Amino acid sequence: MLKGRSAPGIGIVVLTLSIAMVVCVGLIFSMGTPTTTADDFANGQLRSYQSEPTEQWSLDLTDMRTYGEGATPVVAGTLGDIWLIAYPSGLGTTYLAIDRRNGERLWDVPIDAGLGSCSINGQGELGCALTLAEQPDGFYLADLTSGELGQRSDIRHTRAVTGFGPDFLRVNDSGYQVSRNAPDGRQIWARTFAASAKVEVRDDVIAISASDGSKHIVDPATGIDRIGCDSCDMEIYPSGVALQFTGTDEQRVEFYRTDGTRTSVNDKQQLVSGTSVLPVTTGTGPAQVMQTQGTYAVFDPADAQRLWQITDPELSKVNTRPCGSVVVFALKDATRTAFDLRSGEQLGKFARPDLMNPAANVDYLSCVGQGGDIAVFGNGGELTAFDVRDGSVAWQRSIVGGQVEVVDGYLVLEEGTTLTVLAPS
Repeated sequence: MLKGRSAPGIGIVVLTLSIAMVVCVGLIFSMGTPTTTADDFANGQLRSYQSEPTEQWSLDLTDMRTYGEGATPVVAGTLGDIWLIAYPSGLGTTYLAIDRRNGERLWDVPIDAGLGSCSINGQGELGCALTLAEQPDGFYLADLTSGELGQRSDIRHTRAVTGFGPDFLRVNDSGYQVSRNAPDGRQIWARTFAASAKVEVRDDVIAISASDGSKHIVDPATGIDRIGCDSCDMEIYPSGVALQFTGTDEQRVEFYRTDGTRTSVNDKQQLVSGTSVLPVTTGTGPAQVMQTQGTYAVFDPADAQRLWQITDPELSKVNTRPCGSVVVFALKDATRTAFDLRSGEQLGKFARPDLMNPAANVDYLSCVGQGGDIAVFGNGGELTAFDVRDGSVAWQRSIVGGQVEVVDGYLVLEEGTTLTVLAPS
């Protein structure tokens, strides 16, 4: 169990309260620090974008023979400096590998997967289920550096492929069955769901969401549920999993370790939406409506106790924004204050926003990601980077007819037929 650790002075700096008031109202109760830290760039963690980024490279696939008019290329997988690009074409999807450093194409001829798909496993093998494509139907291993198709095995009606460790997770063409298969096609396990399933892999965690609302974290060795629910929202964090139940009589948030151990049940709580390394909860239900101030708690899913919590008469009940490793709270006077999610340390304070500039008003924005002192937010048409130390706008950039994704910590713009990587500082 983590030992408690105080966070002195936070209340004084952020809400100009005396130490006595901090103790009385419980502005900050620090409960320790998380047991794990994320070394990758999941959960809204960015590389350094301190200054306005330039384009590192831009890729336009309109000259490709199989390119579908008006379709947007996306990054479908990565392995070091090799990025797998997917784009709609013909009846289905075509794949192409590029060099992440400069956007140069690595293959002379892309792979047409037809109605199937391709994915990279943890050993750097490219597995492709080809259905109604130029090649005979089958599951192929391909050379990631050249795109040449190699060994072919039974496709087993595979439609979607996701790499996992040395193997591949396959979803069949009905969408109801998920299986784990070795690269040579040997089936390790298979499981049928009551509705069509979608697979997500995060490190050693296999998450399956079915169209009937059920969610599952399965044992990689057997496919049996470690964590599951019939109807809930599920979020995966570096150190564990959160399940949110929103039914009228079951409003709560449950936290689990990835091995399936439940660490806590938090009744009348809900997750605050945002892409972050740790979950933030607040109250829900009729009792929350009657509250006159905001109250928030930060958890490490692997720990039985919350890390810290915050409440104060000046704290708003809405518009809190977890983002990467920080959380930005709204105050009732329209200012904001930023905290480090892991330690509960106050980082800075934002001035009142310019109401005539919604692109620079966090109330109207969603978290894209955070790296160092910079938190990047977006509204679908523009990116705005804030310095969390003082709330100043570090830079802004328009997104033309598209959206932004975070890939390995890089900001990637998907705009029309173009894929653009923004260079870190």
